[in-house]
Amino acid sequence: MIEFIIDGAKLNLEVTRNMSFWHEHLSDYGHYYYSKLYGLKTPLQQTSIVRGGKLTSVFINCENSKQYSDDLWKLVTAPIKLKRLINQYQILRRKLINDTDRLAININKQNWHNFCQSYAMLCAGLHITTSLGRIGTDKLTMALQNAGVPKEVANEYISRITYPDENTPYIESRIELMNIVVKCGNDQQKRDELVALWLTKYKHIPVNFCGSAWDKNYVLTEIENISKPKAMAEIKKIQNNHVANKAARNKLFKQINDEEVTKVATILQITANLNEQRKNTFCYASMQAHRVFEFVAKKIGAKSWEIGFFLTPDEIGHIIEGGYIDPIAILLERKQIGCAINHRGVLRTLTKAEVDKGIKVLEDGIAIECQSNEIKGLGASRGKVIGAVKIVNNASEMSKVSIGDILVAPMTSVDYLTIMGKAAAFVTNEGGITSHAAIVSRELGKPCVVGTKNATQVFKDGDMVEVDANKGIVRKI
Repeated sequence: MIEFIIDGAKLNLEVTRNMSFWHEHLSDYGHYYYSKLYGLKTPLQQTSIVRGGKLTSVFINCENSKQYSDDLWKLVTAPIKLKRLINQYQILRRKLINDTDRLAININKQNWHNFCQSYAMLCAGLHITTSLGRIGTDKLTMALQNAGVPKEVANEYISRITYPDENTPYIESRIELMNIVVKCGNDQQKRDELVALWLTKYKHIPVNFCGSAWDKNYVLTEIENISKPKAMAEIKKIQNNHVANKAARNKLFKQINDEEVTKVATILQITANLNEQRKNTFCYASMQAHRVFEFVAKKIGAKSWEIGFFLTPDEIGHIIEGGYIDPIAILLERKQIGCAINHRGVLRTLTKAEVDKGIKVLEDGIAIECQSNEIKGLGASRGKVIGAVKIVNNASEMSKVSIGDILVAPMTSVDYLTIMGKAAAFVTNEGGITSHAAIVSRELGKPCVVGTKNATQVFKDGDMVEVDANKGIVRKI
């Protein structure tokens, strides 16, 4: 476990992934002040360290996290409160979408303020699904044990009975993409019309927090060499897999016949669905935020729109209103930066000494954890496969993944979708049964092991490994 101390509080590393300094300001603020909107009594205290503008390590206050988790589980196990939580997610998602659309029409300080407030409110839902995935898996493991399920098949059972009712937005987009091939044939004009409609609906999907939207070239490349029979076969395979997964889930529920198992697994199904809906909304919002970054970059003469990743929301508002900030100075000062919110709700930028201390703790912890040829995690989607490791930490490394490789990443998100179609299996440091990798792997029918903690450090590109997702083990061979 990687931990360090800030403001007298012990912090544990929660996750390292592609999120920007701009996002973390809103996320840290939102988790503290807006968790109550979801029915939670405990505000969450986060500390974030950001390297290169968009590689973020999030630390959670240990004591506060325990209170938060206990509060959250009490909430979701009360049916009325769970229903309110689900409803609140939908309300805040719609609010962010509406404020995003207003900002798209007119970039001004008020619209930017409203957008950032709505963004921070939905950010407070980020840790809810992350925590529920972890807590719920532990509770489900215990419930299965109490129901007499053998320990050696517990992972397989968890994978099956937590499969959600609905497809992810990516799978829906894939079905509609194949339908373009089915519907247009050789009619180029009709194809272009369908592609334009598809992009309107789905182009934001790979953006996540720091990625880029799909464009026409992406769509044409995807469908270029796909025949109508092949497209129809892929649609049928996806649909049949979804039906088969739900049937297997329902059959297993009947076989186990335990009320507690059904209750906890249903909570995890709901969590997975909320997680995907929330991600889809953030992708849409982030796509528009990046356009604001372009606007801001032009106003201050920055070379790249990614300057927005290094700025605070207030600084961006200041520039929108006509102010100036030196982009060169910002890039130099904020190569490594962090922010934290304390128990009084005060959000501040970390000192250089605090950031350096946090990075050293991260590096030392990784060095200790990577002394092994075998790692364990949660088998999120069954199967066993052998392949060459390709480690992908960010979008710039995605091109190295070929068909049949083993994708190893800190965690996957919607911007990984294209390479997930090529990979034979997925292995992640972070995540649980409701994570993106877990859900997509089951939809695609590919082996997946999540929550290994250190896969990206233990293995290197080219290592031949066996992924045994039935047991949650990945070993070098």
